[in-house]
Amino acid sequence: MAVNHIQLEVNKGEMLTLLGPSGCGKTTTLRCIAGLEKPEEGDIVIDGKPMLSEGFVQPSKRGIGMVFQNYAVWPHMKVYNNIVYGLRIQKIPKQSMQERAQQVLELVGLDGLEERYPAQLSGGQQQRVALARA
Repeated sequence: MAVNHIQLEVNKGEMLTLLGPSGCGKTTTLRCIAGLEKPEEGDIVIDGKPMLSEGFVQPSKRGIGMVFQNYAVWPHMKVYNNIVYGLRIQKIPKQSMQERAQQVLELVGLDGLEERYPAQLSGGQQQRVALARA
C-alpha cells in the first residue's frame, strides 16, 4: 500500500484537499477512509467510532461518499434516483429522503433536472449528480 503513517483530522463542516504527485497515496487514503480498501495496520475513526479495530464497518454505514473521476452515475436511473440511491440503502424515511434530495439538488444547481437521465445532461451536470449523491 502506498500510504504510511498518516494522521488526519477533519472537523464537521471543514473541507480538505489532498495534493501530491501521482502514486503518492491520495486515492488509496480516500478509499481506506470510505471503506473500499482496508489498511494493513492502524485504524480509521469516524465520529469517534473505530472503523476497523472493533470489527470492520461496511462502506454504506460510514456516512462517507466519494466522487470518482468518471462520474460513476447509473445511466439507466434518472437524476433523482441516482441521488437517493445511498439513502435508500440506508433505509432513510421517504419524506426525509425527498427533503435531502431537494436540498442537494438546489445546492449543486440541478433542481428541475431530477427527471432526466444522465445521457440528457452535460458532463459537468453528471459530475454534480455524483457529487449530490456523495
